[in-house]
Amino acid sequence: MPAVKCEVYRKFLEEGIIEILDKDKFKEFLDAVQHQYIDHARALVILLYYTGRRPSEVLELTHKDVRLLKNYIEIQFKTKKDGRGTIIQVPKDEITSELWEFFEKHVGYPDGYVFWMFRSSKRKIVNGKEYHEVTAKLWYWIKKWGERAGMDLTAYFFRHNRLSDLAMKGADLYDLMFVKGAKDIKSVMPYLHISENRAKKIARLMKK
Repeated sequence: MPAVKCEVYRKFLEEGIIEILDKDKFKEFLDAVQHQYIDHARALVILLYYTGRRPSEVLELTHKDVRLLKNYIEIQFKTKKDGRGTIIQVPKDEITSELWEFFEKHVGYPDGYVFWMFRSSKRKIVNGKEYHEVTAKLWYWIKKWGERAGMDLTAYFFRHNRLSDLAMKGADLYDLMFVKGAKDIKSVMPYLHISENRAKKIARLMKK
């Protein structure tokens, strides 16, 4: 199994126990969000939570990357590592209805970055593509909001959380690769391990 860099997440994998931030817990986190641009801040964390995309990819979004469909919000993400596009459809529910209202309200600004206030001015090159750095600015706010909600979170936690949740609900290898924006299986193998451990745990419970 490929090495998992996040120490806390690696511990979850080794023990076969993943703490998923469900919708109720996420609402607690969302209630703790405070910012000068509060509607942008709340929309940003809703996108991180639902899509599982890299923070840098969410910060690259412009309004023309978003389409409002009948029951879904369709978002075109550019994959950070090779520039490929990935379409994620977020279902409309009680939480994402706020996201829907946000994009309806700001649809008149199609060319600018949606979350410009959380972007860094520093740029870096990844595989020949230029990206802004997701610096301490976004990390600071996610950590601060998490502390207000009694949670220890980073901007990347939401990516692990979404992929873990999908794996435990039965998403297969190709589903996880699509959501993650991965082009090989190595980076999604840890999440399949999660699913296997949950299956083993259930089997043990059946013996009791």
